[in-house]
Amino acid sequence: MSLVVLNKMSKKTPSQGSNSNVPEWKKLALSDPTLGDKEVEILLYGPKSLAQAWMIQALKFKYFRGGS
Repeated sequence: MSLVVLNKMSKKTPSQGSNSNVPEWKKLALSDPTLGDKEVEILLYGPKSLAQAWMIQALKFKYFRGGS
């Protein structure tokens, strides 16, 4: 993971709050080294358009692990 991504993760954002409020699937997604800069930005700052909302839903589907 690049230093830019790590710096973004350490900063608090309005949509994210504190790191303790970040869902586990987002943590898994952000730790994936193959995730692009655009996806990281959307995960950190939230979607700004309908297409970005679809992208975040696809990422949630990919990284969410239901159950206990």
